[in-house]
Amino acid sequence: MAANFEGNIQFLGGVPGIIGWYLEGVLSEDILLEMRMASGLSLQFVQSMDGARQIDRRRIRHFTGGNYYLSCFPDGASQHRHLRKNTPLRYVGIWVTPDLLASRYLAPETTQNKELDDFLDGHLKTTLDLDAPLSVRMQNCMDDLFASEFDGLLHQEFVKIKMSELICAALPLLISDRQLSDNNVRAARESIKIQRVAALLETRLAVPPNCRALAREVSIGHNRLAALFTNFYGCSIHQYSKRCRMKQAEILIRSGKHSMSDIAAWTGYNDQSSFSRAYRAYFGHKPSESRKKANT
Repeated sequence: MAANFEGNIQFLGGVPGIIGWYLEGVLSEDILLEMRMASGLSLQFVQSMDGARQIDRRRIRHFTGGNYYLSCFPDGASQHRHLRKNTPLRYVGIWVTPDLLASRYLAPETTQNKELDDFLDGHLKTTLDLDAPLSVRMQNCMDDLFASEFDGLLHQEFVKIKMSELICAALPLLISDRQLSDNNVRAARESIKIQRVAALLETRLAVPPNCRALAREVSIGHNRLAALFTNFYGCSIHQYSKRCRMKQAEILIRSGKHSMSDIAAWTGYNDQSSFSRAYRAYFGHKPSESRKKANT
């Protein structure tokens, strides 16, 4: 695959019974993969991809961004994947052995599912295959992995933590064995996209994105995003962004550790005077008054 891939590939390791990888880039050619699976739990977290897969000669299903795919494979199960070229690829794959899954993540009394019990006992006959939209927590965890600035041992420990976080976030689907129905998939995906937008607004305070930019990032029409966001949070995207910026500004001011000009820049204002006007309009008093109250 390396000859067909332009980007970054990192292999995960350091935890016995867990292997995996994450990659970000673009395929220069179509890829066809044929695999014979060993017994294990496969977790595929896909932020961006265009492809298809087939398991045990069942119907071919799309394998695309915005979803995670959870499969319990018996020994000898077959899997075919087709990944299409020129599509941005952002993906995390994790493989967990049944014994580690049982000893570290799933107590016997929590399963209440015959297929899962058969898998953990090594008696599963056919692949158990589920999928659902990526949650905001999964999206944020993946973003953390791709943006890691750690090196050496710190990076290894960081990756272990994020691997376990993704596994824990995915396992409730397996325990409940509840596949989202077609009627609910769109609503669930839109709800997650709206939460994703809120998370982006909470973290991008210095350069707040507008509705159109956010809509492109989460793949939804900007008019629909605006309507759904207002229904979900009871305010517009602009109002939510301003609320996040003002609350962060208040925290920074009360800490007494930063200049007003720095706080203005960190919360998306070009100069201190425009920041002061916005702060006073929001809280009803000047930033300097908040600092005085914090110091008394």
